[in-house]
Amino acid sequence: RTFRARRDAVWKAFVDPAALGSWWAPRGWFTPHVEMDVRVGGRYRVGMREEHGTGMMFVRGEYRVVEPP
Repeated sequence: RTFRARRDAVWKAFVDPAALGSWWAPRGWFTPHVEMDVRVGGRYRVGMREEHGTGMMFVRGEYRVVEPP
């Protein structure tokens, strides 16, 4: 999909924990856990949960390149 959005707004959507948590999960899920250390070598950990579920699914990784617009 293509969205009309300013580059700085897209950047914030990926590097601000509150912003990322508001859109990251697929429909029927939500994102109650976001840890981000946005710098080269920093790590992220994002936890998603089904709306009526109890278990969490996590995605994690390490930032290799960080280049603001």
